[in-house]
Amino acid sequence: MVIRRSQRIEAPDAIIIGGGHNGLVCAGYLARGGLKVVVLESRREVGGGAVTSLLGEGFKLSACAHLMTGFDPDVARDLKLARQGFKLTDKGLSTIGLARDGRHLFIGADMARMKRALGAHSTSDAEPFEGIWKTFGRLADVIRPLIDAPPPLPDDIDDHVSPLLRLIDRKLDHLKADERRLFHEIAPMSICDLVEKSFETDALKGLLAALACLGHGVDPRAPGTAFLFLLRLAFEERNGRVLVESPRGGLGALTQALAEAAKAQGADVRTNARVTGIELDDGRAVGVTLDTGERLRARAIISNVDPKTTFLSLLPQPALDTGFRRRLSRYRLKGTAAKINLALRTLPSFTGLTSEDMAGRLIVAPSLAYVQNAYGALSRGAASEAPMMEIVVPSIRDPSLAPNGRHVMSVVAQYVPYEPGGGDTAAKERFAAMVGETIALYAPDIGDKILDYEVLTPADIETRFGLPGGDWHHGEMALDQMLWLRPAPGAANYTTPVGGLYLCGAGTHPGGGVAGVSGRNCAKTVLERERGK
Repeated sequence: MVIRRSQRIEAPDAIIIGGGHNGLVCAGYLARGGLKVVVLESRREVGGGAVTSLLGEGFKLSACAHLMTGFDPDVARDLKLARQGFKLTDKGLSTIGLARDGRHLFIGADMARMKRALGAHSTSDAEPFEGIWKTFGRLADVIRPLIDAPPPLPDDIDDHVSPLLRLIDRKLDHLKADERRLFHEIAPMSICDLVEKSFETDALKGLLAALACLGHGVDPRAPGTAFLFLLRLAFEERNGRVLVESPRGGLGALTQALAEAAKAQGADVRTNARVTGIELDDGRAVGVTLDTGERLRARAIISNVDPKTTFLSLLPQPALDTGFRRRLSRYRLKGTAAKINLALRTLPSFTGLTSEDMAGRLIVAPSLAYVQNAYGALSRGAASEAPMMEIVVPSIRDPSLAPNGRHVMSVVAQYVPYEPGGGDTAAKERFAAMVGETIALYAPDIGDKILDYEVLTPADIETRFGLPGGDWHHGEMALDQMLWLRPAPGAANYTTPVGGLYLCGAGTHPGGGVAGVSGRNCAKTVLERERGK
């Protein structure tokens, strides 16, 4: 990829604070729409938590986030990312629920394989599975239109569940009566209740509960986690295409392509440019101040950093009323996932999986009790000795990530305290050993394959990637922090109580994940309001 130098814009129409993937998507769309845009990124490289870094000599890994989940192909097409050298490794990744005895479960486009794998556990589950899975898919279709636009506001913004159901009735009245009834029944449920009601196979229950909760610090028994499961399905499949994908070169290749695409449209993307405050004039956001003392003015200020930092640190406090500040102070922003990156001598052997299978997304959550116990450990302030995990080996499809014959492995371990065991080196070593021992239950030779590794706790993620609390999602995704409540009433549709100030990050609807949807939706809102002023 040829890195294009930005053309310096001194009098921009819009300033974007933060060069994570959503900020870069927003910049690309705004510049495409004719606005003069400046992106200000505090770190020395754009991308936020979606970057590629080195581990030892010749090993490249997606350092924090490691998969694109729900990245809309229309965004790649609109911003012409292919012109910047952006390519996917191949097709969407299958999801595999690992089993110690090799009877793994498969979720993906191959329904026949899904049913065969489940049949090895339970014929009574395998026979109705296709019908149940299609029902889940139809309910995910209900949610999918809500992803691509600002969330409609209900009549009662303080109720978390019933407005969701009324919204479905009001906005999606094309649903069949039985589907509407089913959505009313399932959306408020916990994922535990949903899978207990639907299946008898414990391995399937664990896998689906993991899919609902991965990346979120939520109790799988909590009401509304079934909605999180449907939301994941809505993100991860579109028009029959599985949107769990990995770009060639790691996630940094995506964000570099987004930055280059924005520059190609005329945007100015600056790194090492830390914003320390948002300036107001007569109650309206009109500019920013950098840590160097430089001041920039624009008619639209767009924050890609988390809502708490935006409202409680960057804005002068008199700009917000007491009630709004109180809501934001209670906004839950807490990372509960650790990242483990490994350089491997050769490919490990997962019992019962081919190398092609190993190129998918591997989930360690062999039972519902396993997921519940992992959360239980976190609720006591500890890391589970049997962590729930998402594992990918991206070098199988993208050999450029490792020297010839070698591989890289990327692991997200879920339900981890901010600093496991106190966060010192010895504690991190113990945690890494625990993760390795868990992987060895499925790949017995993993210990012999490891050349190097690094462990990033939520505290490390905060320090390294500038994500407060180590929270990749800029705030917990639970029913009381989603849709019109994300991040708070009055700031849920990419606008804010402060004129001229907008939000485009993962702390807005529809939430976290490397999808770029919040950035695109925000750009559309800004263009509607600011174009032609």
